[in-house]
Amino acid sequence: MNVADERKRTQRPTRLEELDVAEEREKNVKARQDQSDTGGVKITGSKREVNNRRAVDASVTREKSPSKQQQQHRASASKVAVSAEASALPMKRPASAPVTSTGITATKAGARASLGGSSANASAANLRLQRAEAWQSIRGVGDGAHATKTSASKPRKPTLDTRRHLDCEAGKDDAVGDSDEGERADDAPARGHYDIFLQARKCEDLCLDLGLTLKHIRQMKKLYDANDMYCSYANGEITHAEFFFMINEEERPISKGVLNLGGVAPDQKFISFDQYTLCVVQFASFAKPELFQFVFDLYDDDQSGSLDEREFAKMSKELQSKQFCFPKNVETAVRMLGGGSNGARGIGSEDGLVDITQFMKFARIFPVAFYPIVNMQKNIRAATLGESYWSRVVARKMKIQSLVSHMRRNFGAIPELTARERILSFFSDDVVYVRKRASELYAAELKQRRRIGSAD
Repeated sequence: MNVADERKRTQRPTRLEELDVAEEREKNVKARQDQSDTGGVKITGSKREVNNRRAVDASVTREKSPSKQQQQHRASASKVAVSAEASALPMKRPASAPVTSTGITATKAGARASLGGSSANASAANLRLQRAEAWQSIRGVGDGAHATKTSASKPRKPTLDTRRHLDCEAGKDDAVGDSDEGERADDAPARGHYDIFLQARKCEDLCLDLGLTLKHIRQMKKLYDANDMYCSYANGEITHAEFFFMINEEERPISKGVLNLGGVAPDQKFISFDQYTLCVVQFASFAKPELFQFVFDLYDDDQSGSLDEREFAKMSKELQSKQFCFPKNVETAVRMLGGGSNGARGIGSEDGLVDITQFMKFARIFPVAFYPIVNMQKNIRAATLGESYWSRVVARKMKIQSLVSHMRRNFGAIPELTARERILSFFSDDVVYVRKRASELYAAELKQRRRIGSAD
């Protein structure tokens, strides 16, 4: 026998031993797995019996440890039970036991004492505690310091009725009759029809009456800010020099009269946007009779209703200034109003006073005498929204005044629409706006008459 055969013979038992060891190892691993699946219990028997025992053990394990769905179901069931028990508690306090701080304190103490019981009793006691605190906050019962602290820390919001009451108080200027309330209405803040651009109620009402929209106010504000060269010194307000530069006029007595429309004091350095709007909107919307009335009131210093010799001479001197165009024509017209130097009688009265009727008659006959003031109105219109727009505003205002006069004569009856107005109503809202505004003004007049009659 050679060496190779001897080596094979000696190695063969070693391989068998290795196979036996591997087989034994596999059996041990399988036995450990079976023990872990069955909770450490050694299982013997056939394969079917092993599977049956495993299924039984799994069902027992599931019963011992409930699933998430079962836990949620149990939690919801407990909540329903607690809410049912809470709903069975009395919701109203008995009439014979008034709510006092002592009673509430006792209720709180009893509720806290009952917290040591079961969970259901604890939840019921907690509900009673919350209910007692709610009654105390609603009824305002308790010590004075506690009530003051509660009212200071939690202010009550205004209800809808409170807000309506405040709005009625803010709009009181529509129903006031005496001068003091009227002054307070003029100083009242704006209601926000033009966003944050206008702050005064008087300015807002003026723009609403003339039909100005938010777009027009924004355009005027843009021009106002563009000419504010010293905005860093006055919080965005313009000076007198900037105002006259905007309207393309020189600073003289007749042009300074426009500032009176906005309530600008003579010693006031800066002009706010509300004051600027009052000045330019009122002056640009003047019709010819209103413009002549403005000149008459401007030179009637003593507010007597007539111009004396001194006031008339002052007006003549300023209207005949060489700064205006056609000073000779103005001089001739003014001389005819007051009478010539040769003793000829003018349009004025013999006592030397010129009342408003004579002044209006002179303005219709000699409109050239008022060329400076008419030209200033054109400049203001061109510097704001344009001549064409303000012409439409004036025409609309004259229509409203005509309708109000018709309603006065006909006991409030408004005329029917003409064929032209019916056609225009399809393309513009001016026809409807004019009639609506005329009805509002007539209703306000009737209201004022009733107030005066009731006061008498």
